Amino acid sequence: MKTPLKYYFTFLLLSVFFFSHGQKLVYENYIWSVSEQGSEGTSHFTKHTTFKGDTTIEGKDYFKVLESTTIDPYNWSFSNQCIREENNRILLLHTNDNSEELLYDFSINEGDSIYDEYRNDYYYVDSIVPTLFGEETLNVYHITSKYLNFNFRWIEKLGSDFGVLKPYGAFLVGAYFDLLCLNNGTELFYQNPNFGVCHRDNTTTVEDFIESPLLQFNSISPGTLTINTFNQKGKLSLYTIGGQFIQKADLVGIEETICLPINGVIIYQFIAENNKTQTGKILIK
Repeated sequence: MKTPLKYYFTFLLLSVFFFSHGQKLVYENYIWSVSEQGSEGTSHFTKHTTFKGDTTIEGKDYFKVLESTTIDPYNWSFSNQCIREENNRILLLHTNDNSEELLYDFSINEGDSIYDEYRNDYYYVDSIVPTLFGEETLNVYHITSKYLNFNFRWIEKLGSDFGVLKPYGAFLVGAYFDLLCLNNGTELFYQNPNFGVCHRDNTTTVEDFIESPLLQFNSISPGTLTINTFNQKGKLSLYTIGGQFIQKADLVGIEETICLPINGVIIYQFIAENNKTQTGKILIK
């Protein structure tokens, strides 16, 4: 099965969500808050996205895609895009040229392939795993790129790990995307533990929002990591961007070097002896 898609992007979701039955993703009045960081941490801003279902175009019902770069209050404006869901497929309409783009296809099965016209790449559905998010079990689609050598995942009713309009689990060159929060305007369903806020602007840096790091990567080279734990002991776990376990290392509080069997984007979690944790992503070239 081949399905054209466009654009590709950058991981980490843990939360409780409650939605009505039937729809896979498109819900009115939910707000996705996504932070965009420029290369080398040069700029930060947050784009909030929500849907308003009040548009019919050529007999098809769409939700308008509204965006805001402010919070408290939001300053919603039309993004020149509309979104709809049909037969478990999520379609984005670009109103400037009336072209419709397939963002997600939740009708695909394990073993299917997806063709990305924009990157001239094939993506393969490695597995579809029912996963418990709070009190609800959602299907998680684990997908691998053939040529660009990265993994990403789609999650029913949530989208991707980095925003509802960002279907891929990789980063664009020069920019990184992080889902900060998901809420319905009154109730917070998800908050990224690496930031602890729902809004960042272009005058702030990530250091303004997180505690002093528990560990620091002093050197990242092909196949190796050199790590400074600031004299803290603990356990370091490494995963692929798709959530597959790679390896675990016991760190004893000195600068250490560990070897890795793969390259690409790696998710790490460090749990110190005092039970403090640090989670993030690094790129092994």
